[in-house]
Amino acid sequence: MWSIIYLISLSLALSDAELTTVRDGFSARRDRALQLQVEDPYPGVSDASDLRLYAWNRFSYALAALFLNVEVEKANEAIVDAVEHLLAAEKSLGELEFHWLGNLVVRLYLLFGPDGESHFQLLTPEAADAIQRVLWEWARAEAWMKSTNTNETWFIWGSENHEAMRDATAWGAAMILKDVNPYNEYTYDDGSTATEQYEAWNRFLKEYLRERIKKGLLVEVASNYGKYTLQGWYNFHDFSDDQELRSLARDALHVWWADYAQEQFDGVRGGAKSRCYQGSDSRYGSHDDSRQMFWYYFGQGHQLSRHPSMMCMLTSTYRVPLVILDMGLDREGRGVYECRSRRVGKHLSYDLSMSLSTDKTPFYTHDPDNGGILRYTYCTPDFIMGTSMFENLHHTAWTNISMQNRWHGVIFSGNIESRIYPQCIGDKATYNQQWAVQNRGTMIAQKLTRSAFSMDMRIWFSSDLKLEEAEGWVIVQAPRAFAAVRVVRGGYAWDDRNWLRCKDEYTPIIIEAARMADYDNSYEKFRAAVLSQKVDLESGVLRYRGLGESGNFTFYPDSGRLAELNGKPIDLAPDYTFDSPFMREDWATGVVRIAKDGRELIIDVRKGSN
Repeated sequence: MWSIIYLISLSLALSDAELTTVRDGFSARRDRALQLQVEDPYPGVSDASDLRLYAWNRFSYALAALFLNVEVEKANEAIVDAVEHLLAAEKSLGELEFHWLGNLVVRLYLLFGPDGESHFQLLTPEAADAIQRVLWEWARAEAWMKSTNTNETWFIWGSENHEAMRDATAWGAAMILKDVNPYNEYTYDDGSTATEQYEAWNRFLKEYLRERIKKGLLVEVASNYGKYTLQGWYNFHDFSDDQELRSLARDALHVWWADYAQEQFDGVRGGAKSRCYQGSDSRYGSHDDSRQMFWYYFGQGHQLSRHPSMMCMLTSTYRVPLVILDMGLDREGRGVYECRSRRVGKHLSYDLSMSLSTDKTPFYTHDPDNGGILRYTYCTPDFIMGTSMFENLHHTAWTNISMQNRWHGVIFSGNIESRIYPQCIGDKATYNQQWAVQNRGTMIAQKLTRSAFSMDMRIWFSSDLKLEEAEGWVIVQAPRAFAAVRVVRGGYAWDDRNWLRCKDEYTPIIIEAARMADYDNSYEKFRAAVLSQKVDLESGVLRYRGLGESGNFTFYPDSGRLAELNGKPIDLAPDYTFDSPFMREDWATGVVRIAKDGRELIIDVRKGSN
């Protein structure tokens, strides 16, 4: 069943002409960034002491220059120089993690090489030969046919973004080398040929993309690592000679951007995240790296980032459809609504994951059909609040890339840094640190006793918020909303202006958020409503009725029993993959409807549909 829209504009807030102007502005925004890359080609890197960054920046510069058809000779020299340094390094290309660079190298060759898709075949024979050599030296040792098992698309090597970069590099290397003599006659270390590798990777990647669309996209949900993962998707979209793979890459990008667009203000994404590190990643909307990508498509967000991970996107032919642009730009017209989705996070087998891991590289086997996570986001024009809901399981139930530095809380419109969120103290990384339940603007969260590397529970209040402490509540006025926080047990103390520390690290925490309009724009009315709330914690059970229509919550902080809403346990495996007024997919069907104000996009990735 579609989520209820509590309030939404019925008019078209943005016309096709207005949206087309935004979309067409991508080229000017892109070209300015590429020009800056040419003008300042190697920021912060003067020598090859950091070889990966040295080569990464040179490949990035070369792509920008060749795309603009300027400094062609210097760009080719930069490619040859970077490759020579890589091949001469004492460490193997595998240890240098060449897959970080691979998507750029593949794109350079497929755009500007001897058979490039660009009408400018700008690579010199020396630069083309250098790319062929470095791809061969990496791929023959690092690309394995055993990694292309289509039944194992949720088996992840290293981390999700590392796996995605490695797989895309292996695909691109095979695509190039299968047509180049003598490499097309060589055999990889596992006995395969480039042609066999290419055919196998095509099969694998088509199933990989289908599975992501069908079962909740990425494990690293809303993470800053997304910019690395998507590089390969852009390459598949632009260069694959398999039309089905091209179409699937386009559809996966549509779903990724729609998922993002419905949960953000000015490119700052709300809702639950994974791998959101302690410090600036958590605290500041301006440090949301996806916001850097958002600006190029939507004209809002962090301007003119030219990080090497952006270069595949910047030089791609992919564009966001008008319906998704409308979703992203029409904050007021989107109204008030809920976004729900199922996400993957559990090990298929912890023992199997451990047996496949090495000292240097972890390996994760995921269970996509029983992922265990219900992601819930409540969106309004004035605030966005979200969490991931799941069972109270031991941290070994979850893969690290799912449970590392999970973030949840509320962001407020009117200031990109404005937010409240609970977070356990940790040394860069915490694992399985909290669980929570949420409905509408009410969230109850708690540190888990089954967490790892997680210390005291604290709550962050951004500096722009106006705070008042009254009767155990911290009552907050944000730019366009009100909020309140209650430490249920043990009291609290302030570390500084921003951090509130719970004296009982396992206390439940209640967070309420509300639109100002819901209280006639009166702080006093909201304050009175908060102070009249009854918080009942007795015999290890917290009973609480949320503000407005959030409902009745039963939370079990001591037993670890799954929370209940209005007397029913949270359903962690509903009959949908995505469910919002703008994006709906019945569970694992591969048919996604994206719609807003009369615009509609149907994505169908069932086999035979592409």
